Amino acid sequence: MKKKPFNMKIINANETLVLRHKILRPHQCIEKCVFEGDELENTFHLGGYMEDDLVAILSCCQQNNIQWNDGYQWRIRGMAVTSELQGQGYGQQLVTRALFHLRDHSLHSRPIRVWLNARENARHFYEKLGFELIGEPFEIEGIGFHWLMTQQV
Repeated sequence: MKKKPFNMKIINANETLVLRHKILRPHQCIEKCVFEGDELENTFHLGGYMEDDLVAILSCCQQNNIQWNDGYQWRIRGMAVTSELQGQGYGQQLVTRALFHLRDHSLHSRPIRVWLNARENARHFYEKLGFELIGEPFEIEGIGFHWLMTQQV
């Protein structure tokens, strides 16, 4: 059976909420799926589509982490792929597109630090994409253990 085409485009924050809720926070109310920074002018959200169905999402906002003192930092968060399509490379395509988007739209010549809090079960996924672990795992109440990870692009 032939794979359906996977297309990515910029979407708005509200379009991410259903998948965030379904995949990332099913035991919380959908209002908890709205993240700080979602509506900031420079925040962008990527949606991955198969035909007209939104099947993958990722959000990226300019947000500094006190772990580093370099001033140009971006955070990836809310990355999710529908369960039936996980492990087929769609998440990798979204993260790669986000990193290219950051490089292509940067007004600075210096490297961009990209960081994220990876869930325990996503740690190896991000390591394969070149992200490095920082420190020890920590728990986000109601969600689970996470790892701080980073990469410079």
